[in-house]
Amino acid sequence: MANDAFRRKYTMRDVAGALFRRKGLIFGVAAFCTLAVAGVTFLVPPVYKSSATMLLRLGRESVAMDPSMSAEINPVLSLGQARDAEMKTEMEILRSEDLAAIVVRELGPERVLREFGPDQVLHKPPPASMSKSEVLGLAVREFLKRLEVGAPVQGNTLLVTYEAEDPNFARYALSIFLDRYRDYHAEVYRSGGSSVFFEQQTHALRDEVNALEQQLSEYKRETNTADLEGERALLMERLKEARAKLDEVGNSLDSSISKVDFLGRTLAELPREVVTGRVEGVANSASEAMRAKLFELRVRYQEMRSKYYDDSLPMVSLKREIEEAERMVAQEEPYHAQKSFGLNAVREEIRGQLLAEQAQEKALGVQKAGLATQIDAMEWQLRRIIEAERSLRSMERERNIKEENYRKYAQLAEQARIDSALVDKRISNLSVIQAPSLPMKPYKPKKALNLAMGLFVGLFGGLTLAMLMEIMDQRLSRPEELAALGVTALAALPKFRYVSDRISIESHPTGKSMLPDSPRGAPPAVAGKRLPATVAQMPLLRSFRVLTDRVLVKSLKEGDHKSLLFTSSNAGEGVTFIATRIANLLASGCRERVLLIDGDVHSPSLHSFFGFSLDTPGFIDLASGKAELADVVRRSLIPGLDIIHAGQSNNGHMHMPSFQMLQAGGMSKLLKVLEGRYDHILIDGAPVQENSSALCLSKIVDGVVLVVEAEKTRRQVVQHTLDLLSGVNAKVLGGVLNKRNFHLPRWLYQRL
Repeated sequence: MANDAFRRKYTMRDVAGALFRRKGLIFGVAAFCTLAVAGVTFLVPPVYKSSATMLLRLGRESVAMDPSMSAEINPVLSLGQARDAEMKTEMEILRSEDLAAIVVRELGPERVLREFGPDQVLHKPPPASMSKSEVLGLAVREFLKRLEVGAPVQGNTLLVTYEAEDPNFARYALSIFLDRYRDYHAEVYRSGGSSVFFEQQTHALRDEVNALEQQLSEYKRETNTADLEGERALLMERLKEARAKLDEVGNSLDSSISKVDFLGRTLAELPREVVTGRVEGVANSASEAMRAKLFELRVRYQEMRSKYYDDSLPMVSLKREIEEAERMVAQEEPYHAQKSFGLNAVREEIRGQLLAEQAQEKALGVQKAGLATQIDAMEWQLRRIIEAERSLRSMERERNIKEENYRKYAQLAEQARIDSALVDKRISNLSVIQAPSLPMKPYKPKKALNLAMGLFVGLFGGLTLAMLMEIMDQRLSRPEELAALGVTALAALPKFRYVSDRISIESHPTGKSMLPDSPRGAPPAVAGKRLPATVAQMPLLRSFRVLTDRVLVKSLKEGDHKSLLFTSSNAGEGVTFIATRIANLLASGCRERVLLIDGDVHSPSLHSFFGFSLDTPGFIDLASGKAELADVVRRSLIPGLDIIHAGQSNNGHMHMPSFQMLQAGGMSKLLKVLEGRYDHILIDGAPVQENSSALCLSKIVDGVVLVVEAEKTRRQVVQHTLDLLSGVNAKVLGGVLNKRNFHLPRWLYQRL
């Protein structure tokens, strides 16, 4: 349950109420912080600041630059980059410990430490056990702490300030610092012994550059390549044209070869001679010869028949010759057409074209060979030019490197000469445009600012502490917190305040006032009896009426509850006052018979509230059987309201038989008897965590009303009380948040 405080949902009204509730703490913390800061501010000795402004001209060599030097020697840098780099360099020089040590030695380490030593109030000198080097180091560190160097975002000025408790010493120390800075600045930029070295290197590099220039010229003259780039371009153009011509001749040659091949094949297919004429009806001399031959063979056959048989070999052979001759004669025409032949003119024309094309082919072949030879020669010449260019570029690159080195060394030699001249003549690109000032007003402490900051920190700390305490506070202060514990919040009663109105009350028949002389926890009466205001328009009375109505509504909803026990966790939470006021309202406002019983027998208070004496019989006597009901009931001046006070006490302790009666059920029987006579029975019970009688009574009454004092009772205590009541099955109707403080003003409360 302790962690529930961190899960509260605060509204603006709750936050404002918490701040007003702890306004004393907030203002106390603010006042403490303001006074503490004020004390420290007025105790710390004042510190004065002397300031000086220096102008830095961009580029150290700009002080005495040789106008004969070309712009190529001086590299072109961005002005912004050059300014930033040089500003940072000068600021590092100004903050160097070596320069500070030079100044401290001149001022004196003991004087520096005595002026603003570790103990600024007492001005103690350094311990005697420290060596001179340790004292010097301590003084240098202290000097650098009080030295500030700054530069504006734009511009070439440097602002140097120095703080000291003595304004004259501040100006004097800053003046010494600026004077020694000029000397130190010149020494830093001095290049010792570099002038001669750079001059020698410059002369050597110049001779090398001249030798390379001479070598380059001789190479160009020997190779006859004055304009290699032009020659290479012209040669490449000619080579391009030759290659194009070679492609053209090659194509023509291929075409000629194809044409020669075609004409040769065509010429071979054509006949050399062709028929030039034809005569029809001419006798066939061959046919006539063959017929004569056939005739001779037949004659011979007839001659040989007389000599040989028909089947003899000569006869058979001759017969075959005759048959062959007859066949041939039969095939030959006796007459035929006579033809005349001559040379083929087409063939002769094609032969002429073939000879001409063969001659063209040979000419193209010769031309192609010539072009190829020419191209090879031009390619060789191009390779020679490219090789010459490569050699020239290598030589020119080496010459350029030497020239670049020559320029750098020439620039460094000039810079060394300028540095030497600057150091010798104490010339610098720094000039003081504002000498160290004599401060008339202390730089710090800033009293108004410190007081404002102290007040702000105090208020902020007070607000933070107040909210932290509010978050960590486990005390109940709002009805919502009571409801979070599972208890119905019946009402929240404002804190009790006494008024000066005199209440006219009739005297009791016994001659004693019904009202108490001084209620428990109230201030003593002055000039008569004083009670809380009972006027209808008073907020307290309205709150009690609301509480009474809610108690009645709650009891009616959950049953006809006639007997109610009013109790609390601890004593002093206002149980008696609330029970009395509710009984008064029920009797006077509702016109019902009400019985009010003082059940807190260990610390009774109801008798003094109504002006009765404990010497008469009361609740203890009734519980123990020493008195009857008629003997203990007292009538009050309020019609319808009867009282039973605690009764005769035995040193503040209940008799054991009376306690046993409460546990044995005697009180239950008594309540049943009283419920028959009264409409409401209200019991002013003892605190639950201080007396077990309250738990005994809570078991037998119809309902229990738990009174919780606001901003005092912790939630863990209330939770423990509820656990105890739940353990005896008590019927808790709700809780009353008593003595609630409304810290917010009415106008602010209504607007939040």
